[in-house]
Amino acid sequence: MRVKSVFIIMALTAGFCELQPPAPAQSVTVLHAFAPVTNGTNIDGTLPYCALALSDNVLFGTTYNGGANSNGTVFAMNADGTGFTNLHVFAVRSGPLHTNVDGGWPTDGLVVSGHTLYGTTGTAGPSLRGTVFAMNTDGTGFTNLHVFNGNNDGSATVAGLTLSGGRLYGIAQSGGTNGSGMIFGMNLDGSGYTNLHSFAGLISGTNADGIQPLATLAASGTNLIGACSGGGAWGKGTVFRINTDGTGFTNWHVFSALTSGTNGDGAMPFAGGLTVNGNALFGTTKSGGSAGNGVLYRMNLDGSGFTNLHSFTAVNNLTNADGISPFGSLFSSGNTLYGTASGGGVSSNGTVFVVNTDGSGFKVLHNFNSVLNNTNDDGALPVSAIMASNTLYIVAHAGGAGGSGTVVSLFLPPPLNISFSGANAVLTWPTNADGFALQGATNLSSAAAWTPVAPIPVNNDGQFTVTNPPSSGQMFFRLAR
Repeated sequence: MRVKSVFIIMALTAGFCELQPPAPAQSVTVLHAFAPVTNGTNIDGTLPYCALALSDNVLFGTTYNGGANSNGTVFAMNADGTGFTNLHVFAVRSGPLHTNVDGGWPTDGLVVSGHTLYGTTGTAGPSLRGTVFAMNTDGTGFTNLHVFNGNNDGSATVAGLTLSGGRLYGIAQSGGTNGSGMIFGMNLDGSGYTNLHSFAGLISGTNADGIQPLATLAASGTNLIGACSGGGAWGKGTVFRINTDGTGFTNWHVFSALTSGTNGDGAMPFAGGLTVNGNALFGTTKSGGSAGNGVLYRMNLDGSGFTNLHSFTAVNNLTNADGISPFGSLFSSGNTLYGTASGGGVSSNGTVFVVNTDGSGFKVLHNFNSVLNNTNDDGALPVSAIMASNTLYIVAHAGGAGGSGTVVSLFLPPPLNISFSGANAVLTWPTNADGFALQGATNLSSAAAWTPVAPIPVNNDGQFTVTNPPSSGQMFFRLAR
């Protein structure tokens, strides 16, 4: 078996266990650097704000601008970075209102269902207010499912779509009855478009339910859960839930007022979406918290138990240890959350972080490098992260060799843990560690004979578990593939 890497090695002797620290996080691999821009155009798009979608080992995403017509693109690439292609280039805008046929400036990710992609554009289209579109995963069959017309119909959709129960649900940043944004639902063929909720108008900067919803909705059963970046009783945003039929709207959390830019619970849940993990909900805010630089929060799926899991720390010359202004949805895997901070870190260009679902164990996995003339070797201002097969796939909005953003990957070694049950050593590691096997050896020399460890691992609540009886001598263990 070829050893990819030795991740965590444990030495066992009678009554003694030595745990070596895990290998440090590897550097990111640039899968694609978007090309430089000339007169607003380039070959592949620029400034991606999107959350990536992954299907059949293919990554799908959008760019906000660039492409041949400076209105953005839909792209696809293999998960190893090969085969990058523009699936769709949004059309040139023309006429006195600068409209086009298909929309422009997509600002979030795509929903993949079978061989169909669904997405939104934030502007342009026949009405200049954006569109909902569908297309095949090979780039054929692009069609407008809905053209926004403002007023009660909504306008300027900047959040992604959510597929639940065979229908698409989304958010319009503006429009609706009061011009403060709305929640909509529609069938997969574009029929049955419905305004589920219009957010209230503002009075002195506040209202009852929030304004300018920017975060992609999360679905849990018949609940849709989202966040508004402003409004609410203190003007700092809300977390809400609503039934998929439009009934039962309620605020689950109203973010509190700021004092000198700080508070206890965060403010302005800005972008990305909410993440459901078991019976809990996780999200981020752009600002607020103890240093005014945003928070990670948790709450129960009945709206109770709001907890600030992590406040991003103060900056000095725009840098800090953990990042600022978290952007994009958190990605959950077991009891672990992964996310991105769009600024701060050691070079002020953002971080990728990991934290346990109880708020412990916060760690920066990657600091994006400094830029010179808007370029660097890994990207800057990360906006999203997803994980598959122990690899994080991250979109950076800027930087890279062309100064137009990047898609990068970060391989995460699976943790191997040891505990004792009586005289037995119990070894555990996550079940999502695809392709890894437990091996043992009696020494760490270059000629060490690493062999598979018996018995066969047992899946125990998301963890592979192997229980070993006492050994007559020391024993080393590793995960390898």
